Amino acid sequence: MSNSVPHEGGGPVDLEKRLRKLMAEQTGGAVSWKEIERDTPIVGQGIGLSSLDTVSLMIRIENEFDLFLEAEEFAESLESFGSLVEAVRRKIEAVAATGESHAF
Repeated sequence: MSNSVPHEGGGPVDLEKRLRKLMAEQTGGAVSWKEIERDTPIVGQGIGLSSLDTVSLMIRIENEFDLFLEAEEFAESLESFGSLVEAVRRKIEAVAATGESHAF
């Protein structure tokens, strides 16, 4: 499995880095993107996002990657940053395989 995804500019961009930056922006700078590890919890201790923050994050991820994330699926991916990365990677691969945007 590749660790990069195409970006609108055409070159591959590291998925984890893009998600780390989105996550850090969502915290308003309280957490640096460099501090976020794969095992970092997203809610509560760790990144510390509230339920409202997670909804906003879901929308930001959908917009950034042109995806549609089911709320239940997204909620299941919030255990850790690594589980979120894998959930988004699966969605990107599903879209690539079907050739359709929002293929869920």
